[in-house]
Amino acid sequence: MRSTLLLALTALSCLPAAAQYAEIGITGGYSRFRSGGEIGSIGQFGGFQETYQLGNGIRIGARMSFDYRGYFAHEISYAWQRSKYRILTDDPSNASSSVYETSSNIHNYYYNFVAHATHRGSAVRPFITGGGGMTSFVPPGYSALSRGQTKFGYNYGGGIKFNLSDRYGIRFDVRDHITGKPFYQEPGRLHNVETSMTFSFLF
Repeated sequence: MRSTLLLALTALSCLPAAAQYAEIGITGGYSRFRSGGEIGSIGQFGGFQETYQLGNGIRIGARMSFDYRGYFAHEISYAWQRSKYRILTDDPSNASSSVYETSSNIHNYYYNFVAHATHRGSAVRPFITGGGGMTSFVPPGYSALSRGQTKFGYNYGGGIKFNLSDRYGIRFDVRDHITGKPFYQEPGRLHNVETSMTFSFLF
């Protein structure tokens, strides 16, 4: 995964001179799975059922973007996410239920196209964005550096940028990252909603 990100960074650094403006930022925020984050379940005779869920968690990463023609930008990003992992057990035969909770690491690698409402020299820049990439879900109990299960997906959203000076800026993003469900071959899609803030260096 790291080699994929480095390859993308190298490719973008070779863009033609039309990319005259760049942002590199450190981002932090929170990710929330819609619809409970269910990724699988099993049921047995008698009504016994286990349900597996990914929960919300912090999100830390970096973004690099290159503007061109004043209003548009190419952007690549990486984010590490620490999420809850829950096993919900319901056993009607014993009239009991329980919740086991641990944590899981998630790595996100994405390319996005960004369209701004104002020119790159403006102090305030609302934007919309969409793109594609991949998410690596590391099984619970494994370190963040372990190999995960990769799911390709896409994201869309928007936000607003504030250029604090000619060298520094701050931005706020809300995006919905949509992928397949990991680990259990469960049909359907996961919606992982990012809310984040990025401190950017402008070049």
